[in-house]
Amino acid sequence: MLNFKIKTILIFLLLSSSLMGQNRTVEGTVLDELGMGLPGVSVSVKGTTRGMITDVNGKFSVSVSSENDVLVFRFLGYKTIEELVGNRATMNVSMVPDVVDAGEVVVVAYGTQDTKSITGSVTQLTAEKIKERPVTSPISALGGSAPGIQVTTSTGQPGDNPAIRLRGIGSVNGSNDPLFVVDGVPFSGNINRINPDDIESISTLKDAASTSLYGARAANGVVIITTKKGRKNQAPSFSFSTKQGVSARGIQEYERINPLDFYQVYWEALRNDKITQGRTEAQAAQEATNELIGFLNYNATNVANNEIIGTDGSINPNARIRYSENDLDWFDPIERLGYRQEYNFSAQGASERADYYASFGYLNEKGVFENSDFERYTLRTNVNVDVLDWLRVGMNNSGDVRMQNTVTSGGSGFANAFYNARRMGPIFPVYAIDDQGNYIIDPMTGSRAFDRGDARFGIPRRPNTTSGRHAPEEMLLNNNYNESLFFRTVAFAEIKPMEDLSITLNGSVDIGTFNGQFYGNPFVGDYIPVGRASRSANFDITSNFNQLINYSFDLSGNHNFDVLFGHESYSVKNNDFNAAKTGYIVLDNPVLDNYTTIVSANSQIDRYKTEGYFSRINYNHNERYYASVSFRRDGTSRFSRDARWGNFWSVGASWRITQEDFMNSVSWIDELKLRASYGETGNDNVGGFYPSQTLYSSGRNNAANPGFYSYSVGNTALVWEKNTSADVAIDFEILGKVRGTIEYFNRYSDNLLFSVPIPRESGYTSQNRNIGRMVNKGLEFDINVDIIKSTSGFEWNFGLNATMFSNEITRLPEDSRENGIITGTKKLLEGRSIYDFWLRDWYGVDPDTGEPLYVYDPESEEAPNNVFKTVDGVQLTNNQNHALYTYNGSSIPDVYGAFTNTVSFKNFTLSVLFSYSIGGKIYDSNYQSLMSTDDASAVHKDIAKRWKQPGDITDVPKLSINNDVNIIATSDRWLTDASYLNLRNINLGYQFQRSTVQNLGLNGLRMYVSAENLFWLSARKGMNPMETFNGTQNVGLYPPSRVITLGVNLNF
Repeated sequence: MLNFKIKTILIFLLLSSSLMGQNRTVEGTVLDELGMGLPGVSVSVKGTTRGMITDVNGKFSVSVSSENDVLVFRFLGYKTIEELVGNRATMNVSMVPDVVDAGEVVVVAYGTQDTKSITGSVTQLTAEKIKERPVTSPISALGGSAPGIQVTTSTGQPGDNPAIRLRGIGSVNGSNDPLFVVDGVPFSGNINRINPDDIESISTLKDAASTSLYGARAANGVVIITTKKGRKNQAPSFSFSTKQGVSARGIQEYERINPLDFYQVYWEALRNDKITQGRTEAQAAQEATNELIGFLNYNATNVANNEIIGTDGSINPNARIRYSENDLDWFDPIERLGYRQEYNFSAQGASERADYYASFGYLNEKGVFENSDFERYTLRTNVNVDVLDWLRVGMNNSGDVRMQNTVTSGGSGFANAFYNARRMGPIFPVYAIDDQGNYIIDPMTGSRAFDRGDARFGIPRRPNTTSGRHAPEEMLLNNNYNESLFFRTVAFAEIKPMEDLSITLNGSVDIGTFNGQFYGNPFVGDYIPVGRASRSANFDITSNFNQLINYSFDLSGNHNFDVLFGHESYSVKNNDFNAAKTGYIVLDNPVLDNYTTIVSANSQIDRYKTEGYFSRINYNHNERYYASVSFRRDGTSRFSRDARWGNFWSVGASWRITQEDFMNSVSWIDELKLRASYGETGNDNVGGFYPSQTLYSSGRNNAANPGFYSYSVGNTALVWEKNTSADVAIDFEILGKVRGTIEYFNRYSDNLLFSVPIPRESGYTSQNRNIGRMVNKGLEFDINVDIIKSTSGFEWNFGLNATMFSNEITRLPEDSRENGIITGTKKLLEGRSIYDFWLRDWYGVDPDTGEPLYVYDPESEEAPNNVFKTVDGVQLTNNQNHALYTYNGSSIPDVYGAFTNTVSFKNFTLSVLFSYSIGGKIYDSNYQSLMSTDDASAVHKDIAKRWKQPGDITDVPKLSINNDVNIIATSDRWLTDASYLNLRNINLGYQFQRSTVQNLGLNGLRMYVSAENLFWLSARKGMNPMETFNGTQNVGLYPPSRVITLGVNLNF
């Protein structure tokens, strides 16, 4: 028996020795996307508990027992990698940023959360998706990044910020802008103060469960921007990047007819009017031929005035335009090839007890049009130190200097070059040219004189209101320049008296200055002959202090609680000053002392403050069931003492269904989570700084006796607008390749601000009151698919997001409920959308006479004297004053969103982002003005479709100068399909192997080409369907730009 035991022990020892002999060590280095060692990566043997964390240089060493073992590499923000060991003793792995998922942890209100535990609607955009795009404002990068986000592309003026909306429209007369939070602190300044290269992530919070902790300012959603800091245990590293690019118009001009066709069009309009006045067709044709230049004043051809258009309406085949194409292009003096250059340098690192990040950035952007440019210097330092085991402190300082030249953009004023250059008739030369075709020299400048259309130099006078004006010349001579300086410091101290308890004290101060300077020339335009100069200055101080207590505890091992208590105090003080003078002493000197007469001088100080107390409880049971409850009580200075405090709250829950036992057999579903939330937030940004107070203004003086008057009556019962939000969603991942979210939201807005008529004996005509109600309902869809993921290194990912929503006004002021409230092209009415168009009902063109036809409104007059004809029982009129108004469509699209394709092969990456919108309408007022023939302005090519003779079936009436007011009257004729497809960004890059660039002293080198707004497809050339949310154009806007850049990123 003893012999048997001895033999058994010997056999066991031999087997153990054999098994132990199979164990071996695999070593290697984990690199990031820049080829640098990546510390903190989890390296484990799949299916075992063996593993380790990479050191500060990214190195690891792990024991394996078989060639079939698989090493799993995991790190936050990077794709998980699984590698078969095989017979290798050394393994070097390059981690790839997870460009599909924002990572396992996202930034939320007052902290961070694991994605699996989130019960609200939160999306996150990482630095990898931002840093290589040639954008000035972080908002631009959000366009198309996630469902529920709408970003306009209204102008290309350098330094301008696009507008952003989250989940529809929350207010009628108040603000619809989301709250911006930067590094945990509300941000009230210009968001383009932040260098996109400094951004680590942008989180978008869309429902009440994720926004309610921000209380009275969160009704329109919250955008949280987090800037970069050093990584824990990271060796010092430096990076330098540059982008060099060019820009051009992103949307081309509307198509307009050429000079000879222009003469023909006006000849026909003159002839038609003369026939209407009683001439015979022959008489009218002859008079139109003879009087054409007498009406237009300019003969741009080489033939006589009465030989340009024959009496049969044909163009003289011998007629040639005697001006060059550039002489007639009013954009030519002001349009140019824009240029953009950007440089960024940063240093970062960390030890076991401290981390740091410092950066410097420079941006210089020359706009596509003269006198428009933007220059920005940014500086940031972020240092965090573990002073003691229980005390961590940090300070994040940032500053920027911005210099900007802007030009007049928007509106139909004479100084707006974009509007007037588009509308200028094609026969009117830009420059003053004599009868011999020679340029006339301006004695004031010594260069070519501009033709101001005022008959100077003995040349003709333009036959319209632009006579004496020259918008491109005014753009070149006037100057609107501003300088801004901004400094922000954010500091914190985190105390941990015990392991699961932290007390954080946060404080921030923002200081911003703005100085604007305008110079109006004395030669042409609004300020002749004395000129004008104005100065504006703004100094604002914003402070924010909050105190947070976080406590985490566990009950029975599977009931986890995270509790937050906090207090926050936020205040703003704005100091504004502006003054203007005329009567220059010395030319080209905009200093106010150089002018003699004061036109205006004003100053103002505004203050705003909020105080809030809040709490949140997050619950987690076995990482399967989650719940979140939050509450905030806010007070705001905008409202009276008795009405300034309000309560805001939310509840949310989620269920990770895949963690249930009954899902173990469903292997193709990797993740399935159901979540829902409900809560209430507020919007106190209504009616300015003092909506509850009666306001007074000085300046109503009687000779030397000073006086003031009251211009707005207060309302002490006024409170914030309230937003109640419900949200239900399913998050899923299937087959290890498909990830997505389907989400339904219902956003109910109450206490909406309206101006309500009050008895005149009060001394006022109206008062602001909380009366309106509105609801937005929608569905969001987001999916990402790994179409190809091969071992050869080829990967292809496709992403698609889509949003559908509806809007309905459910309550208006009592006196407006029956007839509604008309605002421009819209009419607010209960049961309708805020963006439903209310316009004259255009019927078409009478095929017999060519007259414009509208549906007749029988209530427009007592007797039907203006009924032109009746067709199929429908009474029609050709008089716009008696047309019936009706609803016709909405600017809200049926669906909008974006889709992306990301392809990588070895060291090459290609990403393409398209944004799209399907359905909805836009009122194309630019097109409307180009279909007019009343003032010798440019005409759109669609005028060729006009009615010419009885029987013509067309939608363009016969030409007329005298009847133009009825032809181009505001109506639903000008509504156009707002659908579009925009190639928002395309990026092609190459990452050099680290071994290739090490000889140059570099750890990483990446080169890429990136293009922004490469093209648009829309219903009409020249139209910008992304200009506004409400579908109404602001004519004469600076057009969006197309930007193409070459970028280089260096790491060392």
